[in-house]
Amino acid sequence: MTSRLKIVLLFVILIVPAVLSAITAKVSFSRAERVEFCGSCHTMTPWINDVTGADGDSLAHEHFARRLIQHDQCYTCHSNYGFLGPLEAKIKGVRHVIAFYIGDHGKVELYGKFPNANCLQCHAEGKAFLEDSNHEPVADLLSGKDLCVDCHDTMHNVEQEEDAAADGKTNGGHEEDKGGEHGKADDDAEDGE
Repeated sequence: MTSRLKIVLLFVILIVPAVLSAITAKVSFSRAERVEFCGSCHTMTPWINDVTGADGDSLAHEHFARRLIQHDQCYTCHSNYGFLGPLEAKIKGVRHVIAFYIGDHGKVELYGKFPNANCLQCHAEGKAFLEDSNHEPVADLLSGKDLCVDCHDTMHNVEQEEDAAADGKTNGGHEEDKGGEHGKADDDAEDGE
């Protein structure tokens, strides 16, 4: 085998697939950050309707309607703030997809507590946040001693059917916690960094 053929084979067998994989991953992960992607799964339709609908009354709807978060609203709130937060959010998203396709149709819930850091990445320096007496002492919110979801408990106003819980399916054993509809969390955030 000539050295030129070896180079061509190396290029065709290793380099081209690696480059295509990297481009595909980048495009896929970028699209996975959009509200439209979240809405592409019919399981998430109630949450997307709550966020984007004309008559929503949840915290998520308020943020969306006022464009407090300009782009990628679901991803911005549900991706933990920190170096590995975006990667963790995408891995948890894949876990949601796998759970759905293997037949685990339990309640949609967080995998853990909704971290204050997800709220504070936008609000911590905001004048309205800092001047609101309900946030006193601010240091307790910043440290995590007090949780944002203790007061802002209707993150999404979505009623979930109890059928899945009655069938004994609990969404892969995900821990219930505050942060979503009536104190239940709604997607995939975990303690922040």
